[in-house]
Amino acid sequence: PINVKSLHAELCKWIPKRNDATKPHGHKAIERKGDAESLLTALLAIDSAQTELDIKTALARVGNKAELYFKLIQNVKGDFGSIINKVQDFLESQEWTQLSSLLHTFKGLCGSIGACKTQTISADLEKLVHEKNSSRIAARLEEFSDSVDELFQAIEQIVNEIEVKEGSDKTAEWY
Repeated sequence: PINVKSLHAELCKWIPKRNDATKPHGHKAIERKGDAESLLTALLAIDSAQTELDIKTALARVGNKAELYFKLIQNVKGDFGSIINKVQDFLESQEWTQLSSLLHTFKGLCGSIGACKTQTISADLEKLVHEKNSSRIAARLEEFSDSVDELFQAIEQIVNEIEVKEGSDKTAEWY
């Protein structure tokens, strides 16, 4: 059996810690300077009907850890900002394994952050990739692209809304 604590300790010796300089472009460093309950309250106050994200359900999936959820949504755009181009490139070169892996990862992340519509479309595309059906995938790309754009806009709106709500309260900052 593997002792997880020993494995983690050993891996930490060899893997350098990532600092702001090594983070991919678009990532924001988040340091807890404020009250996590205040962030949780601010996130729950966002009307899910006005956004592509089911925030309440997603927060439950991450154990109501508001800071973790906020990090996840902030990192989505940085990590997957060029997903449409990557999907198109993999489709054109018929790199089915890479395309499937990309869509699978994105689908899972969408589920984690409560982006149900985009998660469903990603799952449909992933299924079509397994069938290697280029024409049906191409037909669904516009819907996928629109959904991803809406998701990114919703994330930006949420981040901006949290910044505005918390910007006036200097005791509660996450940046």
